[in-house]
Amino acid sequence: MDGQPRVDEFLESILACPACPHRPLLKKAEGGWECPDCGRKYPVIDGIPHLAVNDGLTPSPEQKQ
Repeated sequence: MDGQPRVDEFLESILACPACPHRPLLKKAEGGWECPDCGRKYPVIDGIPHLAVNDGLTPSPEQKQ
């Protein structure tokens, strides 16, 4: 475990990307959650996923390839 409190399993199963119109489910990534479609990474801070579009880090063009 990475020192962060664990996000509830039910919550994990419904986390969706707020930036994508069709709301794909997020995948667990280092330090948070990542959208498989747009590539945004959403941080987990104090055990709480921060899913505001402005909190999401977009990948650089090199990372998208």
